[in-house]
Amino acid sequence: MKLSTLLFSLSLLLLLGACDNKAKQLLESKKCPGCNLTNGYFKNADLEGADLSKTNLLGSIFEGAKLKGANFEGAYLFNTTLMNADLSGVNFKDALLVAANLRNAQIDGADFTNTDVSGAIWIEGFRCQKGSIGICYKTALQKLNATNDCQECNLFQAQFEGRVFEGTNLEKAVLHKANLKNAQFKNTNLRFVNFKDAIVEGADFTGSRLEGATWVDGGECGDGSLGHCEKH
Repeated sequence: MKLSTLLFSLSLLLLLGACDNKAKQLLESKKCPGCNLTNGYFKNADLEGADLSKTNLLGSIFEGAKLKGANFEGAYLFNTTLMNADLSGVNFKDALLVAANLRNAQIDGADFTNTDVSGAIWIEGFRCQKGSIGICYKTALQKLNATNDCQECNLFQAQFEGRVFEGTNLEKAVLHKANLKNAQFKNTNLRFVNFKDAIVEGADFTGSRLEGATWVDGGECGDGSLGHCEKH
């Protein structure tokens, strides 16, 4: 075995040992702020009121855990399993819950202020839209209506006839085959939007940026496409 491989293996074993010690500390004291608990296993654990603020919980499992009133403020919970857990009154402020699984969890009174839940599986089983901060948006349209920001949203075949968009961010959104007849795009960010086969009859793009957008005929809008598509 090469020396470098041996050193790596030893380092990994030390890291795993340290994580196990931190996990034991958490289970015994319910306090482990700022700890590294990557891939921790806490299924059905009683961690009510635990302090896990700013803790790295990447890929950890809390399925069915009792976490009522726990503090996860600023914690990193990417791809963490929280399904069927009691999250009542939990503080998730400023935490990252991207791609986490909260299916069937109890979240009564939980604080999601400034929490990123993009791509998370919500309690009802649907996946939160990208850009879901502080709230889980079930659909791209719901996010658009609530925030006026739908960057990279999939709005395939959307029905926007006569709709007014003002100052909206739709950069990289998909409007393929959308009905945009008589829609008004006032000072809207439409850079790199896919308009292929969309209906744009009577649409007004005054002041809107269209650089890099794919136009209805499949052509690309070039630099300087402001208010209209200046194709290459």
